[in-house]
Amino acid sequence: MFHLDNSSGINIMPTVQTKKSQKPLWFTEGGNFNSPSYPGADWFNIVQAELLNVLSEGGITPDKQQFNQLAMAIKKIISNNRVTPTSASISSVGVVKLSSAVNSTSETEAATPKAVKITYDLAEGAVKKTGDTITGELVSTATNAIRLKSKQKDISSLLQFDGERLKFRFTDPNNVNGSANELKPLSINAQTGDVNFCHKVTVTGIPILKEGDFGVGTTNLPFLADFNSFDIKNGTYWAFGAGTPKPTLNAPPESGNTILTVTVRNHGKFAISFDVVENTGMGPRKWVAEHYIIDNNVIPLNWVEVITTSNIGNYKNGIGVDQRWYNLANERKPNIIYTNTTGRPICVVVTKGSYNPRENPKHKRYTIGNLIVDDVNVISSEIFQSESSTSATSATPAMSYAIAIVPSGSKYLFELKATHNVKADVWNELR
Repeated sequence: MFHLDNSSGINIMPTVQTKKSQKPLWFTEGGNFNSPSYPGADWFNIVQAELLNVLSEGGITPDKQQFNQLAMAIKKIISNNRVTPTSASISSVGVVKLSSAVNSTSETEAATPKAVKITYDLAEGAVKKTGDTITGELVSTATNAIRLKSKQKDISSLLQFDGERLKFRFTDPNNVNGSANELKPLSINAQTGDVNFCHKVTVTGIPILKEGDFGVGTTNLPFLADFNSFDIKNGTYWAFGAGTPKPTLNAPPESGNTILTVTVRNHGKFAISFDVVENTGMGPRKWVAEHYIIDNNVIPLNWVEVITTSNIGNYKNGIGVDQRWYNLANERKPNIIYTNTTGRPICVVVTKGSYNPRENPKHKRYTIGNLIVDDVNVISSEIFQSESSTSATSATPAMSYAIAIVPSGSKYLFELKATHNVKADVWNELR
């Protein structure tokens, strides 16, 4: 590239003439009444100035013998103005790396649409602080599962579960474990289901149970010296059993050499009831009794023992409990004495049959059976058929039954009397 280089040129670029057209004009060779186009000095000077400025910007000196200087200048300009990429930061512009991670703390990476979508879905499925509806389980593994704070008062409530007890308590707003203040918790034992009320229980505004009633929340119980009194207040007491050296007067006579826990319910001046519990090595025993006055007559205490785990075995010997029916027709015979050696009462049922009238309808026949226990005729049964019976020839064999309870150790027999050969058809025993 080189500038004009002959004697026709001048040293200073002439002033460019004012433009004559707002639109671009293009060269033509003439024709159709148009004259051929000519560039003129302005056009050549402008093009030459543009080209020389490109060489100057590229730091290249025009050389009349080189024909690639314009290309070299353009490359040099591009190279000189090239920006080397640097990593972007929160304080400078640069190149960033894309990332789809939703748990990254990087400040030099940009989130992809995938990361944005994951984050959006998580936010959409989260519980909103302003309120929300939960259709599934809300699980907390913390001891303090829920804390409710009050804006109006300096207090909060805690729902706690330590694996053994579920507790609901009031506490200071910022207390982690729940301060052990006078507002003691309500708790439920997760193993036994026992509910612990540390204060009064109120139903429709009426306190039905409070601390101190029947020994609730107390450790020192008053001593009860005599059950035979109408001046005992409601509550829980302790007393000495009848088997102690100095028993409480009128205590349950079967109580032992232990301390009794007594619950008293005073119904007024004329009636009082007692619940007495004795803790033994075999389990608790319990008695109940009432003491009252009717028509100025004092009805004495009548202690009744309640069935508990310690005495339930005493009531398992009743008839039918852990027993079954046995068919002993082949082992038992009429007119033979048997003894109940089972140690428990048994039930004996005997079915005896009479004659068939078709065998001999002209004769009078009868069968008498007595079920005797300990020489007492408990029940008798008789089948009698007259020889004048009109239905004798058509009657079916007659049957009769005898049933009795036989105490343990008692003797029993089925005494059979008949005018003909007859036997006990069925002999069943519940034993």
